[in-house]
Amino acid sequence: VSINIPEGKTVKKGTLLVKLFDGELQAAKSKLDALLKTRESAYQRLAELYKVNSVSSAALEASAYERDATKADLEAVLAQISKTEIRAPFDGEVGLSNINVGAGVTQSTPIAWIRSVNRIKLDFSLPERESALLRVGQKVEFKLGDKAEKYSAIVIATEPAIDASTRNRKFRAAVSKTDAGLVSGAFVTVL
Repeated sequence: VSINIPEGKTVKKGTLLVKLFDGELQAAKSKLDALLKTRESAYQRLAELYKVNSVSSAALEASAYERDATKADLEAVLAQISKTEIRAPFDGEVGLSNINVGAGVTQSTPIAWIRSVNRIKLDFSLPERESALLRVGQKVEFKLGDKAEKYSAIVIATEPAIDASTRNRKFRAAVSKTDAGLVSGAFVTVL
């Protein structure tokens, strides 16, 4: 029902990007708000009457149960409403929007890409015979395509096994310095 995807701009974690239709859930919330108010008042009246021994403890407990059950139902509806809001999962730069207002979306519909601007990771593979030379914590250097500038990264993880079809081992490194030239998905050469 609304889209707030600032294409090409930076967003903060938690920024509302997309609001999905939640009319039925909002109606259920309103109904439960009113019911909770009524049940809270009924419980308070019974609590006052219980103090002067005008009602049984069973009646007071039943009223408390109804109030608490309504609170739980309201929390469930609020959780469903929160699922109609798509928020930025982290600080980052937003790519292009893949949806328009009125579009049907599912859990697998790509909305937009967000690229972390704080930490870029480098994924690469090495042949089996060379992979034994590299360990977590080691520094690696790489360059973008045919550019001369070198960048560095620290290996943060590795696959524990060699890929049977390629005979390569995968590594992941955290890039030490980021700049506009480093773009997710770019081809790099590890030196």
